[in-house]
Amino acid sequence: MDSQAFKSVGKRISSKHDRLETRQVKELERVLRMAARQVKEEIYTFEEAAPLSQGQAARLAQMATLKGAIDRIASALERDLTGTAPDHTRQAFRQGMLEGVSDLKYLKIPDYAAVKAGEANALVDIVFTTIDKDALDFFIKYRMQLMGSLSEQLQYEIKTRIAAGIVSGKSTPEMVREIGKVIDDKNFKKAGKTVFKSTQQRLRLICRTEINRAHNAGRVAFYKEAGVKKVQWWA
Repeated sequence: MDSQAFKSVGKRISSKHDRLETRQVKELERVLRMAARQVKEEIYTFEEAAPLSQGQAARLAQMATLKGAIDRIASALERDLTGTAPDHTRQAFRQGMLEGVSDLKYLKIPDYAAVKAGEANALVDIVFTTIDKDALDFFIKYRMQLMGSLSEQLQYEIKTRIAAGIVSGKSTPEMVREIGKVIDDKNFKKAGKTVFKSTQQRLRLICRTEINRAHNAGRVAFYKEAGVKKVQWWA
């Protein structure tokens, strides 16, 4: 295949990657956004129970209740984030297999040159039942682990920021601003170094990395089932 053909394949794959990544990121950011709203509500509830005027001692005494609320929000967030991992990983893995069919069709390999879109999906459905599920399970469990650690880190950072804010005498609006919220792309650069912005960045990185990982694994899995003996990657 000439260099122009390789560029065409690369653009096609990149476009599909981008669409899948966008869908998954938006879905996960909705979950994260809900957690951010709940955290904000709990901080203002804390302020009603122990306003700044009562002094640091009263606010620290009420801190345990706020920490308990943050823990519950983080636990729910972890369930929601890890719960999406199996389906998201299978989507990327299956898309990789479809790309494998598309590659062989593009290269005009016998038995694949005339395969149509509907036939490609049917073919992948058949092959999907015969692949080594251990590899797919590994990617699913690894993504679940990453999502779980994301939630744990968020939980730790929120409680640390709140505790530091109470000790230093910061007002509730100041603490809320430091914890931040899930933000859209146009405001991302000017959002500062808030807790939720940092988590949002890590979430996007995990999505991009794990989509590529599962996608490439699915592609290779299909190549093996199709009898391909050697693959040369062009970057």
